[in-house]
Amino acid sequence: MRYAVFADVHGNLEALHALLARVRCFHVRSYLFIGDAVGYGPDPVPCIEQLRALPCLTAVAGDHDRAAAGRKSITWCAPETREAVRVEEGDSEETLAARIHAVEHRLLPQVIRLIAAGRVRPPLPGSRVVQVH
Repeated sequence: MRYAVFADVHGNLEALHALLARVRCFHVRSYLFIGDAVGYGPDPVPCIEQLRALPCLTAVAGDHDRAAAGRKSITWCAPETREAVRVEEGDSEETLAARIHAVEHRLLPQVIRLIAAGRVRPPLPGSRVVQVH
């Protein structure tokens, strides 16, 4: 089975559409989204809805997603990021938070090996760290 693994959409619906059009030619059957549907771009809610519509989606929330959903402080962000998150919160904070929650943590039933240059924090439900280098 072929997977499309992607991240950092950051509210850019045009880029998300371009990416999905490109991966369709590879006959992708499953999608693994590793965070940050929102932040910076003008279309956070349409991006989340597009992600939710993908078949066989596995997704986790990124730091921007958690901040926009009110589950992470935005003090760590650069000023332009804080402003983007505030705009998203101001538009529809409860709706955005609910939509982010509906997408994240849809995990595949089989084992997934995640290779990351940073930390996976907080740990995903039901996951364990096998090896750290």
